[in-house]
Amino acid sequence: MLFAVTWKVLVGSHTGAFGRLMDIWEIGQRVVDVIGRTAPQCLVSELVSTVVGTRQTSEDAAGRPNRRPASLRPSAEFVNQAIVGGIGKELLDPAYNHIREYAHGRPTVLDEDAIRRRGLAGVAAGRRALIDALNENASELEALRDVLTDQLGQSEIDDIPIHGDHSQTRPGADGGTD
Repeated sequence: MLFAVTWKVLVGSHTGAFGRLMDIWEIGQRVVDVIGRTAPQCLVSELVSTVVGTRQTSEDAAGRPNRRPASLRPSAEFVNQAIVGGIGKELLDPAYNHIREYAHGRPTVLDEDAIRRRGLAGVAAGRRALIDALNENASELEALRDVLTDQLGQSEIDDIPIHGDHSQTRPGADGGTD
């Protein structure tokens, strides 16, 4: 169904909405946007989960509530754009051919098996794009963790000056509240 809806968006959009020079992320964003005009994003996520085999949940692998901030988890939109973009990129040439033939009044026969094969190749391309993006994000998070770890080792919390605090003693250090 995800391949069919992506195909429909590609052949039903205005000329120039999609181009061969567009990357997976841009195609994915546009296709997901068009689908979202008539269907809820949760449907897109459900369709994507059928081809990826994962589902966005609020629980971790052990079934406990996932308490990490949403900004540290891959969003459904991020996953959807990569997978739908991969599918769209793979279906772009056959869609252009279909549009061209139709515009010239020539009948076209849709090869559902070819669309399915290209759709599966698009899923693989979307997964590779996701992996690359996740690896890049992991490297950035690792660098931030290293900086924070180094800074934590360099100073104690008591050594951090608090602006506006002119007292010589910390509150409660001598039992008082200066």
